[in-house]
Amino acid sequence: IYRSTLDAELRREIAPLLTPAGGAILGTLATYGLVTPGVFSGLFDFYLLRPLLGTMSKRYSLDDFELGKKLGEGGFGVVYAATGVNDGKEYVLKRAADYGEAEMWMNQRLQIACPGACADFVSAFEGPPIKRGDDEPSLWLVWKFEGKKTLFELMKDKSFPYNVEPYIFKGGEAPGNLPRGPRRKALIISKIFDQILDALARVHGTGIVHRDVKPENILFDEQSGKFRLIDLGAAADLRSGVNYSPKDFIFDPRFKAPEEYIMSRQTPEAPVLPVALALSPVLWQLNLPDRFDMYSTGVMLLQLCLPNLRNDNDLIKFRSELDANGNDLVAWRNKIPARMLNKPEVAEGFEVLDLDDRAGWRLVKQLMATQGSARPSAIGARGSRFVQGRSGVLELAEKLF
Repeated sequence: IYRSTLDAELRREIAPLLTPAGGAILGTLATYGLVTPGVFSGLFDFYLLRPLLGTMSKRYSLDDFELGKKLGEGGFGVVYAATGVNDGKEYVLKRAADYGEAEMWMNQRLQIACPGACADFVSAFEGPPIKRGDDEPSLWLVWKFEGKKTLFELMKDKSFPYNVEPYIFKGGEAPGNLPRGPRRKALIISKIFDQILDALARVHGTGIVHRDVKPENILFDEQSGKFRLIDLGAAADLRSGVNYSPKDFIFDPRFKAPEEYIMSRQTPEAPVLPVALALSPVLWQLNLPDRFDMYSTGVMLLQLCLPNLRNDNDLIKFRSELDANGNDLVAWRNKIPARMLNKPEVAEGFEVLDLDDRAGWRLVKQLMATQGSARPSAIGARGSRFVQGRSGVLELAEKLF
């Protein structure tokens, strides 16, 4: 009689919806699904969003564009300016060569996952064969036109970084009130570098490693004042295994990390997509493949500050010296001839790196550490004192903690 008057759940006739053990398991699975590169977001991306957008996207052909002048040519294809026949808008078309399918995949993925981090991708279509007599159609990739100049071209201007300042600082923001010199240059360069790191952080968050980060592959949009990543032909998608093989490597020797491979060569070939997606967080945390790109950003930061490293021959010599001394940046700096250090532009570049207790130099050394695990992620580098400034670091710490 007494038991019959109790609540049914207290009599254990109705089991609780979630036991502590079940809650712990669900919590672990939820955490695992959210860890980079994101199993849950990958499932949503691959099996829902991509097919949906694929059915809604407009179909293009070469007849929809009027090709203009050739903008460039490289190992991954030929790039042209173009105008839309029906809308009159400006576009950039690339007739892909090697890795064209991979580049199409990366652009489609990143346009969905992190719009704005890379050039605004429109579509891809097949065209006539590149050579007469070929059976294989050509592959064309289409982007909206978002600027003519890359970071590489901007750095060739003797007025750099002041030539970028009007576009990235608006409304009377700093550093307009500062005289020209190391402090003002540091503020401009840190703003440029912050944008690049933000784009990389978003790309890495989707499980994609660029593998070819360099000034030539960073486009500047004067209208928005934003830098965006381009040329994804070398990129590897580690959620799905697209364009990745453990024994293959793709890199520019001027910017490559010492390890050359983004993951251990003992890593097995990518399995079928659902399995690859499920295993991706484990492989990512074990190998930290994004740190390969971070070494390249360290080389770029030196170039942003030191004009002598913007020359290709001097950059190659710099990398040869680093290879010879075991990647010891301090030893390299100590051996720079006095005649070079006495050049005003070089001396000022080192002043930029040495401001605020060598904040820039410290960041370069961290980014270019020999071991990938010792390098910060793109998010970690964004929180550095060089990028945020003294007050910015304190504000960031308050937000985080």
